Amino acid sequence: LQASDDNSEHLKTIDNRVTNIEENTRLDPGQYSYLGKLISKRIYEVKQVHNLDLNRQQNGELYRGLNKEINEITGVRTRTDLRQRDFETVCEFVESWEPSSATMVKVKSYQEPIL
Repeated sequence: LQASDDNSEHLKTIDNRVTNIEENTRLDPGQYSYLGKLISKRIYEVKQVHNLDLNRQQNGELYRGLNKEINEITGVRTRTDLRQRDFETVCEFVESWEPSSATMVKVKSYQEPIL
């Protein structure tokens, strides 16, 4: 009976270690690519909904705003540091993301003056 309990504890330890490794592994290239496409799609949708015709700098502000919020909710410095455990959460976040008021102020600050 004691050997069975020892084996069970050992299996639990191994299972916990494997789970920890899986969750802390960075996104694989396929997931990273998928996330990049999802982000681009969401930026496009936001621009359509808000009827925004943006220049390159303004587009950059939308991307920076979204990436900053992804980093905030996951606790990473850059998107390349995202972990497996965050993938589903980030995908759901991106799909419903709306730019913050601060991001929109930055976007509008780059608008070219009408002559």
